[in-house]
Amino acid sequence: MAAATESMLGDLHEFITKALNERLAQEQVDLAEGLAPNASTMNAAIAFLKHNNITCAAEDSDEQQTLQQQLASRRKRSVHDISMDDIPLQ
Repeated sequence: MAAATESMLGDLHEFITKALNERLAQEQVDLAEGLAPNASTMNAAIAFLKHNNITCAAEDSDEQQTLQQQLASRRKRSVHDISMDDIPLQ
């Protein structure tokens, strides 16, 4: 079997991009209707972005800044930060 040409790989990349965009558009509709996003679709999109070195700048998006702050807050909390006063006694 012959190796794929650059054109063939470009066509495949374009096909995957279009398919993911269409599926993610449906995910937005589902989300608006109160349905949970499909985990496999989300994982495929995340992997696609990662493999193509696509990132975002958190400072360019309020949503990304909020997410970054939430993650930082979670990282600061640890099991060791809990005092005995935080544990309900019966």
